[in-house]
Amino acid sequence: MWREIQQAKDENKREIKLAGAEISERIEKDGIDISLFALDALNLLNISDTSLKVLPLEISNLINLQTLLLYGNEIATIPDSIDRLEKLKVLDLSRNKLENVPHTITKLHNLTTINISNNQLTAFPALNNFTKLSVIDLSGNQLTEFPDIYSSDNNNLSEIYLKENSIESIPHVIDQLVSLKHFSMAKNKVNKIPKSLANITKLKDLDLSENPVADKRLLKLIQQCRTKQVLDYVKQHGEDAPKSSENDSSSGQNKKQGKNKKSKKSESSDEPKHKLSVKRHNDDTIKVIFDDAVKDVRQFILCCIVENVNLNNGKFREFLQIQTKLHETVCGKREKSTIATHDLQKLPRPLAATDQYIVHYTAKDAKSLKIQPLNKNKVVTAQSLYNELKAEAEAIRKQKQRNTYSGIHKYLKLLENKTQFSCVEDGLGNVISLPPLTNGETTKISPESTQIFIEITSHSAMADCVDTMEALLKAMLLAGLGASQNDSCDTTSKTLDIRQVKVTDAEGNLRRVYPAKSDLVIDESENIGVERE
Repeated sequence: MWREIQQAKDENKREIKLAGAEISERIEKDGIDISLFALDALNLLNISDTSLKVLPLEISNLINLQTLLLYGNEIATIPDSIDRLEKLKVLDLSRNKLENVPHTITKLHNLTTINISNNQLTAFPALNNFTKLSVIDLSGNQLTEFPDIYSSDNNNLSEIYLKENSIESIPHVIDQLVSLKHFSMAKNKVNKIPKSLANITKLKDLDLSENPVADKRLLKLIQQCRTKQVLDYVKQHGEDAPKSSENDSSSGQNKKQGKNKKSKKSESSDEPKHKLSVKRHNDDTIKVIFDDAVKDVRQFILCCIVENVNLNNGKFREFLQIQTKLHETVCGKREKSTIATHDLQKLPRPLAATDQYIVHYTAKDAKSLKIQPLNKNKVVTAQSLYNELKAEAEAIRKQKQRNTYSGIHKYLKLLENKTQFSCVEDGLGNVISLPPLTNGETTKISPESTQIFIEITSHSAMADCVDTMEALLKAMLLAGLGASQNDSCDTTSKTLDIRQVKVTDAEGNLRRVYPAKSDLVIDESENIGVERE
């Protein structure tokens, strides 16, 4: 038993702190001392700035815990059993590696402070009837939607920090948070500010800086950090709530206005014309292993498989055109994200004992990384490929007397001065993708391909991967690259079969699964339904 734990046990202490380099070394070597979780009299536990990667299930034994401080670790998942900590008031999981939070957190109604900033969250559970909650900080994550925390029952919520995410809008029912005093939405993607924000009379500190606000006058006021002037202007010139939202706000019946716009059409009485059919990950599905070496190079990856693909009769060319168009638009000319597609059946099965495909997402020195580039006959190093393309691009530019590069050459700038390149390897160690530059020849798709493994990578945000993947899947669906609905008399109805793919770390801890339940929430106007297995 660790001496700190033994001392806490002997003296019947109510608080214990395990932090710093020495504790980190112990955890790295032998894991956390599990006897810690037998100290069920603890009301404060602080494990911070260590190498802790897994929060043990035994955490649920600390039923008298009121303060749980786990900041600055490497925790990737929270056990569902956290809901047994019913007395918990303060939860700090900032600066970890969380990609999701279990829904069971919604049972912890005694929470007053939640800090899960600087993680990798793409979604957050709805918090309703959290009457004691005062502060929530989800800054520095990858949220694309405003979290569902704006219930009128959360009447003590006074501080909300959501800076440095990718949230596109503030809900019109935000004024239900009558006690809100400090509100930060800096560095998001908010274009319009709702008038209802000005209805919160206690709001004294508002930060909307570094958002792409369309109203130039409002943008200037925001840049000058004048909360009162911003709210006065928003009251007169902010975005009006849609009629349905006004009704929601006044009646309190529906607190999810932002999500109503994207309600699943498949749940309505009128069936959508087209369908995305999502199948669960299974033991035969490809396994993607995320290597820590890629974290500082290009740390975001999202994958799935599209099954029963039809690329005949000119559809192969159309599929290539879809990717090209998305690279120029949604992908921001590959600066935000890059698409790579592979024929799944061309990937080797390296494990004799199983039928599972394996790929690794990693990073290597450009001089040693080798790949057979798309449409090339020989294997070259990444550095020599870059140098060759650079020289070729410069020659073309001079010949045509241009100031800029075109084609694949315009993406060279994304790797300029880089010594480490990200790459995707198959189970035998062959590089099949070198984002954002090229795919490998060995897994090249063709008109005969029927199963396509898709990988989307980004150096900026997981949200960019999600946006790109959704755009690609919808485009494939509407282009008729999947099968027609067999049970429909309407031959124009289209279906696309999608298989989930999990990305894990080397120890098998889940980093991301796509599509998850929170993915593929389609606007009903697109006439696309989502059917999940």
